[in-house]
Amino acid sequence: MIEMMKDFNRIFREVTIRICKNPDLADALKECKNYLQTIMPVNMMHFSVMDPELSAARIVACVNDNGTVSIDDSWVIPLPKEVMEKVRDRMADHVCFRGDGKESYPYRIGAEIMGIPEPFSVLNIRLYMNDNHLGFLGLMARGKDQYLDEHAKLLNLLSPVFTCFLQNSLRYEEAILLIHQAREDLRYLQQDVKKISGNHVIGVNSGLKGVMNEVRQAASTNNPILLLGETGVGKGIIANAIHERSSRKEGLFLTVHCGSIPGSLLISELFGHDKGVFTGSTHDKRGCFERANGGMLFLDEIGALPLEVQTGILNVLSDKGFKRVGGSRTIFPDVRLIAASQQDLGAMVQKGVFLKELWSRINASPIVIPPLRSRKFDIPSLTNHFIHQKSIEMNLPVIPSLADGEMDYLLRYDWPGNVRELENVIERALILGQGRLLRFPDLGGFQRLLFLNHGSKEISKIPTLDEIMIQHIRDTLEKTGGRIEGRGGAADLLGIHYNTLRARMKKLGISFGRSR
Repeated sequence: MIEMMKDFNRIFREVTIRICKNPDLADALKECKNYLQTIMPVNMMHFSVMDPELSAARIVACVNDNGTVSIDDSWVIPLPKEVMEKVRDRMADHVCFRGDGKESYPYRIGAEIMGIPEPFSVLNIRLYMNDNHLGFLGLMARGKDQYLDEHAKLLNLLSPVFTCFLQNSLRYEEAILLIHQAREDLRYLQQDVKKISGNHVIGVNSGLKGVMNEVRQAASTNNPILLLGETGVGKGIIANAIHERSSRKEGLFLTVHCGSIPGSLLISELFGHDKGVFTGSTHDKRGCFERANGGMLFLDEIGALPLEVQTGILNVLSDKGFKRVGGSRTIFPDVRLIAASQQDLGAMVQKGVFLKELWSRINASPIVIPPLRSRKFDIPSLTNHFIHQKSIEMNLPVIPSLADGEMDYLLRYDWPGNVRELENVIERALILGQGRLLRFPDLGGFQRLLFLNHGSKEISKIPTLDEIMIQHIRDTLEKTGGRIEGRGGAADLLGIHYNTLRARMKKLGISFGRSR
């Protein structure tokens, strides 16, 4: 043993080389263990950190006789607050346990987790780190009385090397996590950038004047908000308008479409999960509540959430905190919730499929967005906006205009799909129009025929289905110049086989070919 201390310079050099040549914490620990095994008993070696926020000791890297041991969530050892304080304030630079049955709680639990059978000896070296964490280098060997004071003295002399490497490795791990989080946020921001052109509110001084007054009032508070309205009325645009007018506008605005994500994935999507909870979860994942910290989270169609997910959201609103799936640390995000629904949540509460407490939380000041049919004076502005926006997106050489009489028809249509339907109709007309005057021959089917045949006069005769089909086929043939087959032909536009179309035209008495 005396010879070992005399040869300290060589040992210091060998340990430093093995530590520094491996950027990976576990690989460096493995190389170091293999070397130290030649001069002292070592069956297992680990780095651990005591984290005051977790009130636990976390084993960050560990190797045994079989090589590197993968770390999972079970390698976090909870410690009572008094134990944490005792270890921090009273622990000496090193602690030896001889394997005589008097081992303390952390080492018994650690031995069980790492599969070290009793009796075992422990040598723990305290590593003084610069931040609020306290690090340890731990060695375990099978049998009693394996470690002597000379072993502890040698490792204490080597502790600056281990401390520097552990601290740098933890900072590297944190940097990788921050990069991963930044990439997640970048993906959300890129999605939002693509939607910016569609977030312009049309009707602030007309059909949505009352709604925008409520938006301005809601933007000045921090309470949850519920947006109500039919599908396609623009609940997402109103939610974004609240965000842009609030003190949180510099934070993220995240949207979750609750009905489009399977229930089994929603909890992880909203609250995140810790590494190793699921197969393939190689890193911690922040949920939307965590990512939206400092900003707003918009839950579209909140009525589609399963009850267990509703309970989690209620807990966040009530307690201001939550835990990731598989995690033990409580996270307290600073996030404002905006929810939206086209369903009658009150009726869903009566049926027991929506939590009454959650409904009460979000329904304090609901904002009702009117359907397009009740604010038709906004249709001309919306139409011009979509024509201009879509023409730019499609790189059209000129921005086309509406054909005569088409705006009158748009104003008489009921728009069951609301603003979203109008946007889709404009886009389809631009694609089919090829830069010509815009027409909407296939809009509304039955209503279109009534308007074309009778204008604004009172309807006294309802056409038969055959009459509607005849008119629709003739309009399509007129659009294609009488061409039935091929791409862009009448059969292609109607979505049927050309032989089927010919047979139907023959049955309905519609001429085609030369006879036409």
